[in-house]
Amino acid sequence: MIKLLTDERTDEFVSFCESTVLGSCILTKLLAYGLDTPIQYFWYSESDGKISAVFNKDGSLLTVSGRTDFDELFEFIRIIGCTSVYFDFVPDFEDRNIKRDDVLIYKTPFEAGETTDIDSENIKNIFPIIYEDRTKEEREMIFGSWYPDISLKKRRGLIRAKGIAHDNKLVSCAATCAENEKTAVITGVATLKIYRRNGFAKRCVISLSNELRGENKQVYLITDNEKTKKWYEKMGFEHFSYRYSYAL
Repeated sequence: MIKLLTDERTDEFVSFCESTVLGSCILTKLLAYGLDTPIQYFWYSESDGKISAVFNKDGSLLTVSGRTDFDELFEFIRIIGCTSVYFDFVPDFEDRNIKRDDVLIYKTPFEAGETTDIDSENIKNIFPIIYEDRTKEEREMIFGSWYPDISLKKRRGLIRAKGIAHDNKLVSCAATCAENEKTAVITGVATLKIYRRNGFAKRCVISLSNELRGENKQVYLITDNEKTKKWYEKMGFEHFSYRYSYAL
C-alpha cells in the first residue's frame, strides 16, 4: 500500500533514506521543504508493516528489492505526473529500456589546493558555470526553478559549494546536491570553457570531498560518462554501485 508521509513515520523514513545516494537526495528535499508544503510531496510503500520504498513528486525512487509491488508503485507514479524513475538496484523488468549510471565513492583522499567557500549570497554565481553550454532561453527557463531550490537548501545548511575565482570572477565550482549526517552527493562540477585544463574543477572536487570526509560522511557522485568516470578515479573515487533509470 502506498501512503503519503506523515509525522508519525518521518523517523523511519529518514532512517531508510540517509545511507544511500538516491535516499539522500529525497531526504534533503524533505529537510528543505518539510511536510506542510504543496511544492514537494513524499510517499512510501509499505510491506509487512515496514517501509519498502520511498519517493517524492519528481519521481526519485529508492526501493528494496523483493519487498515492493512495482506494478502498483509505478502506476501510482504515473498518476501523479512523473515521467521517469530512478532506483538503486537492477530490477527484473522485461521489455523496458533501463539506463545505468555509475555511482562512485570517495575512497583515497588527495591533497587539495586553495578554494573558496561559496556562501548563500553568491550561490547563484555557480549557475552560469554549470549551465554554460545551454542556450540563453534554456538557462532562463531552468534558473526560475533552480535558484529558489538551491538557495533554500543552502540557507538551511543542506548543500555547500566550493569555487575558484580568477580576475575577481568565479570560474569553477563543485557543489553537493544532497547532504545529511551520514552521506553527501556531489554534483555541479564545472569550469567555464576558457579556464579549463588548469585543474580548477579537480581542485574544487577534492577540496569539497576532503571537507565532507572530515565530517565522517560518505561522499558519492554519479556519472554516465566513461571518460568522466576515469577522471574522477584519478582523484580518489572508486566504483561503488549503479543508479538505474527508465522513462515511464
